[in-house]
Amino acid sequence: MAQRLIICLSVILIAVPVASRAGDDAKKALEGVWIGESMIADGKPVPAADAARMRFAFRDGKLFLKGNFNDDREEECTYRLDAKQSPKHFDFTPKLEKESILGIYAVKGDVLTLCLRHEKSRARDRPTEFSSKPGSDVILLVLKKQKARAE
Repeated sequence: MAQRLIICLSVILIAVPVASRAGDDAKKALEGVWIGESMIADGKPVPAADAARMRFAFRDGKLFLKGNFNDDREEECTYRLDAKQSPKHFDFTPKLEKESILGIYAVKGDVLTLCLRHEKSRARDRPTEFSSKPGSDVILLVLKKQKARAE
């Protein structure tokens, strides 16, 4: 009995750091600045200039969002990833908001694809596929990672 308990505890203690590392690896893949390449909102393509204004900067465990407003301000957000889900889950909460914006994400090289429920949507469910259809209140955003400047 005591031997089984020790084995179970050992498995748990080994599994927890592995799960934590998986979350750290997912966050590490997002670190940096991502600039909008294209965007579809509610099934309609958004002008390229508006998509290019979108900027997601991941640093120090936070998300800094820019381009979602009529001015040039940047909004600090907390975010959560669940890379174990398929598709991977991405949720973020602007500092002054109470509810998270639910989404999914995929990273392939220097391209980040996000599919997010519009913040003003009455629906509270998470998108399940990378598409935005008319009447869906879903935004499909493709961003490209900005190359780090040489110091």
